[in-house]
Amino acid sequence: MDKNWRDIIKAAIVDKHVLIVVEIDRILEKLKKSNELLDLIGKGLNDYLERKRQCFPRFFFLSNSELLAILCETKDPTKVQPHLKKCFEGIAKLDFDDDLEVLRMKSADNEIIPLVSQISTVKARGQVDKWLAELEVQMRLSLHQQMETAMGRYENMPITESAVEFPSQVLLVVNAVSWTSRIEAGLNAKDQEELKKIKLVNDDFLESLSKLVLEESNPKLILNYSNLILSQGYYDNILQDLLNDKSECSSEVFGWQSR
Repeated sequence: MDKNWRDIIKAAIVDKHVLIVVEIDRILEKLKKSNELLDLIGKGLNDYLERKRQCFPRFFFLSNSELLAILCETKDPTKVQPHLKKCFEGIAKLDFDDDLEVLRMKSADNEIIPLVSQISTVKARGQVDKWLAELEVQMRLSLHQQMETAMGRYENMPITESAVEFPSQVLLVVNAVSWTSRIEAGLNAKDQEELKKIKLVNDDFLESLSKLVLEESNPKLILNYSNLILSQGYYDNILQDLLNDKSECSSEVFGWQSR
């Protein structure tokens, strides 16, 4: 196919008049054959990309041209970075060491999460989908580890410390678990007075978060405090609905279970 194209172009350069070019020996046959070969190559390429997407389903988020750009970077894994966000929404960048091992994940807000185990891109031997699949596993393990650490310390830490130490996603999950546990305990006590006490604590927490946002200059902390305010506002609405519900106070009631 490439030889046919070169031969046609060479002949066309000699005399660029259309009527002369169309009389090049077997030009129509050569062009038809080239088109058939192009269709065959296109089909083979699509099949190859489909196999890669089956091996690593997050590749379905990428166009064919983007996926090809990633798969071509077998020697320099750092060049995969521009396409990372489409595969992993929360990952804006990866930190590599001199041996091209992945050490940390970074978010668009510059939150950093070290990986539980470093990922060797060299051992993948150019198979980008292989080390990206390993990154997916390590991403989850690393977040689980962060959440486990946060769960053990959140209740006894001032919010000003936990907002510094933990990334926003971890902070929101741990705060949600903590709030749910308190509500469950209040409902199981079958006493709305307990829920009213929790409401007062929530209101105080919201007020303190609002003050921290106004006083803070660090973008990461402002993000964490703002996200907590949004989630706490939602929780406050749920709690108010529970207080307005005059039915039996229990964690088994539909108003709570439906949340």
